[in-house]
Amino acid sequence: MELGSAHAGRRSLFLTSCSNWPGRLKNIRSVSLIVILFILVSGCADVRYYMQSVRGQLDVVSRRQDIVELLEDETLPQAMRDRLNLVLDVRRFAVDAMQLPESGSYKAYADLERDYAVKNLFAAPEFSTHLRTWCYPIIGCATYRGYFDEDQLNATAKKLSKQGYDIYTGRVAAYSTLGWFDDPILNTVMGWPEYQLIGLIFHELAHHRLYIEDDTVFNESFASAVEQSGIELWYSRQARHDQVRIYLERKDSRKLVMDIIFRTRDELAELYRQELPVEDARQKKDQLMRQAKKEYEQLGEQVTSSSGFNRWFAGELNNAKLGSVAAYNNYKDAFLAILASHDHDYAKFYSEVEALGKLDRAERKARMEEWGQNKGDVSL
Repeated sequence: MELGSAHAGRRSLFLTSCSNWPGRLKNIRSVSLIVILFILVSGCADVRYYMQSVRGQLDVVSRRQDIVELLEDETLPQAMRDRLNLVLDVRRFAVDAMQLPESGSYKAYADLERDYAVKNLFAAPEFSTHLRTWCYPIIGCATYRGYFDEDQLNATAKKLSKQGYDIYTGRVAAYSTLGWFDDPILNTVMGWPEYQLIGLIFHELAHHRLYIEDDTVFNESFASAVEQSGIELWYSRQARHDQVRIYLERKDSRKLVMDIIFRTRDELAELYRQELPVEDARQKKDQLMRQAKKEYEQLGEQVTSSSGFNRWFAGELNNAKLGSVAAYNNYKDAFLAILASHDHDYAKFYSEVEALGKLDRAERKARMEEWGQNKGDVSL
């Protein structure tokens, strides 16, 4: 997921060593160049926002600690040692077996001393399912605003709320800087199930391998396909097929929840097209939100407990919250079909995907839909 899109945090265990300073200075220079570009392009209108983004990224950079050096500490708890070794093993596997980029990402660990990396702000009009869009230099436009500075986030949320927007603030456990920096593995994900942690590394490195400007569905579907194929390959090499089953069952559970969210959003869109009196529209909107919660409860504990949405549905539902769940995996099966057509040869797969990325949006969409209809057997 891009910058700007949890589990309980851990107490800080280590201090940053002086040996990390060369890499930190490299990243600091990169941050400085980027913020200068932001200021020139934005005409200083969003300088405060970009500055808080820079300060937040610099804080992450300053907390980086080389994993190999951390593993030399004999007092390191065994659970943490196992997880850090797993990260290094998966990182090497990504390069050797999946031909994902060799870089400094996920070779360092950073403890942020909180259970999230960044908070994303979403906003939608009271009677619309369309999210407000913000545009940025370099990465293009996005339907969220990412904040490290909670005071700025709250101020912006309050301003938008006064303007009549539905507001939702979501915590993001991890993000990718798309290769601009050497991303560390964060404390915010170290408590995740093993397959989820492994999948995160494959997913984010896939963004480093390929990123098409202003085509989020293409980018996220590609990364999700690499994630799924990587998890299957990783566990098949270890003959741990039960882990693949658990991973796919969780995906199925999340799809059932997504179906409720997308269906509710479609029903809301139809409601808003009717242009009813305000109070009538509010009443019917509230009914649809309550119905969505009821449908979620009816899925049953076995599904809801593995979907990861319990806390999400426990809170208030509104247009912004529903809109924050995007249909990012529309082309995942199409990408898996492309990979299968090349007998899981990642080099050939990436080559074809890069060619698709060079097409204009309409032709690219048509080609992906064609692959999706002829997906066939995409498993290993």
